[in-house]
Amino acid sequence: MLHWSPSPPPQVLDSHSPFCRYLDDNSCSALIILGFVMMSPLVVVAAAIFCGLLRRLRLLLLFQPITRAWYRGPGLDWGGDVLAWV
Repeated sequence: MLHWSPSPPPQVLDSHSPFCRYLDDNSCSALIILGFVMMSPLVVVAAAIFCGLLRRLRLLLLFQPITRAWYRGPGLDWGGDVLAWV
């Protein structure tokens, strides 16, 4: 276990935990890297689900500037092509 204080250099303290017998510096580094590798696809999936919810609940319509915008298109029908505010 690493103990840090501002004035003296860091010290490694002895611990009698069963995890400390199996985890050395290399295995701790491997666990950190494995965590980042496993989190990357989860972040992509979460972003895709979030964007899908934004489209399904039409929450992006709340952020469009309606007062000074001119809408070019046949209407506000979401069944057809999605047109943009210009």
